[in-house]
Amino acid sequence: MRKRMALLFLGSLLVGCFASEEIVTERPMIEKPLNETNLQENLKGNSEENITSSPSENETKKIDANKPKVEKEQIIENSKNNHSYPVLTEIINEEAVNQLIKNKALKLEEQYEDFDLVFLDLNYEIMFQNSEYLSILFKGEVKSQNETYPFPYPIEIKESLNIKLDQGQLIPLNQFLTIDDSFLNQVTSHLTEHFKEMGVELEDVMPLGVAHEIEKANDVNNADVQFYFTSEEFTLIFSVIHALGDFIEIQLPMHEVITTIN
Repeated sequence: MRKRMALLFLGSLLVGCFASEEIVTERPMIEKPLNETNLQENLKGNSEENITSSPSENETKKIDANKPKVEKEQIIENSKNNHSYPVLTEIINEEAVNQLIKNKALKLEEQYEDFDLVFLDLNYEIMFQNSEYLSILFKGEVKSQNETYPFPYPIEIKESLNIKLDQGQLIPLNQFLTIDDSFLNQVTSHLTEHFKEMGVELEDVMPLGVAHEIEKANDVNNADVQFYFTSEEFTLIFSVIHALGDFIEIQLPMHEVITTIN
């Protein structure tokens, strides 16, 4: 966490050196379950919707789902601003899954205790939910009560939570999909183009390479690189200095990564 704060402070010194940019994408709620067999059948046009278009035609791919129910929203303990998190029912490993969600919410509320910070806002969005997987994105903004320390500007918070419901456990990236050369090439291409538009070289932001950065997502406790997904998109979140926008999101169409899903 202190490393993250140091990185953010360094970013404050570079504000104005680079143009800030953030990729924003509308993400529809899930209608159908995500698993390799069903998804591949769908892409071949064998679903009940009889989808026959090729992936290149940018058609929406959807799949049937048995959604967990959000029974209620629970207020985070000792929350200064009554921030909440979802409590799910009608799922396997219900207790374990809800404990993972609660732990994440508490962590977000507590992780800035060593700093004089105040949440401006914190909310969540369920990006994907079915009988197999759950993907939640927590988003928020914090500012310092001290106008000069640790940074003189609000910073953005983005943290994802991905759960394999039948295991009741968090999913690291390398257990969700296979990180092969094709996947790395796609991500590298998107990042290169994104930073080029900002007038920045990829090597200056990620000197050890994209593969090294993506490996961080194999640790579910590492917030430097994260991921979440919908029925239509897979998204990687890269934490960067504030001058570059706090976070860079790279979206890949689900049909481009579906064959790598484990």
